[in-house]
Amino acid sequence: MRRRRHSRGGQWQRRTAPGPMPDSQRWSSWDSVPVPGSAPPIAVVRTDLCIGCGQCASACPAGAISLNSERKAVVEESLCRGCGACVEVCPVGAVQMSAPAGSHRR
Repeated sequence: MRRRRHSRGGQWQRRTAPGPMPDSQRWSSWDSVPVPGSAPPIAVVRTDLCIGCGQCASACPAGAISLNSERKAVVEESLCRGCGACVEVCPVGAVQMSAPAGSHRR
């Protein structure tokens, strides 16, 4: 990157190209950075731990989680964005993030 001196005040300023944020800056830790060509993680519900409170369904910004007839949380994988909001609000730890079915890590 080139640096240039700002015309006022003599401060240095970095020049960056406009555009989308690179994936390396979008993910919060190295463990969550996806392998090239893989999908982001998705929420998975352990039904043996789920108490049916519905907090994960109300916290999901994509509407990917609903409760089935047994009042257990169910994740619609095609709608899940992998944001992890459901994991944060689950009081019993029944919701976890996992690699989507059919993907593989190197």
